[in-house]
Amino acid sequence: MELEHIVIAVAVILAVVVPPIAIDVVSRKFGPSRVKNGVLAIGVLEGVTPTGTTINDVRVYNMAIRAIMPNGAEHHGTIRTPIPEHVVHSYQMMPYLPVLVDPNNPTKMGLGGNEHAPQLAEMVHQFKIQRGLAEPDSPELQYRGMTAQGVISRVEPTGRVAYDHVQVLLEIAVTEPSGEQIKLAKHIYLPQKLMSTIGVGKFVPEVQYLPHDHSQFSANLSFGG
Repeated sequence: MELEHIVIAVAVILAVVVPPIAIDVVSRKFGPSRVKNGVLAIGVLEGVTPTGTTINDVRVYNMAIRAIMPNGAEHHGTIRTPIPEHVVHSYQMMPYLPVLVDPNNPTKMGLGGNEHAPQLAEMVHQFKIQRGLAEPDSPELQYRGMTAQGVISRVEPTGRVAYDHVQVLLEIAVTEPSGEQIKLAKHIYLPQKLMSTIGVGKFVPEVQYLPHDHSQFSANLSFGG
């Protein structure tokens, strides 16, 4: 599940740069940025614009969100929240955000937190499977796969684009416990906004693969670095 690690990293960043007390202040002064009893949805960030307001010297931004619900329905809304200047770019590069949607008013949305990361990761994976952007996890990979570190040795776009995802031929060089270097390769779909962050030479901290089938692997493709 290549994007699971990305989703978890996103949620951790949210917990660090948008503390609950700041969200509560924004909610009281500028409208609802939190949603009680909201339905967790896949949030796609479509724009970040400053409001001209600051809280404790942190600028408040409007985040234009497209929320993909568990049933596949999509809704658009705006979340107002403070974002430190040095992480605005990180927000813009996030492929998915945990978003809570008011079931009675789906344009009313709030940010989720790191407690939603595991569920969001599974939702993103199922979303990709349903749209032909990923294949179901291999039980053999899960139970018999080996784990290693690697380096991206090839990223070659195929020209196919679907649902804001670009298909690429991804090749990762890993070193087996024996010291032998092997190359794992398969076609995967990546969010377009991540293409500039994943290139040849990028270190991959965790790769799970089948020794007898080098097309069966999953990789921790973090969006930073």
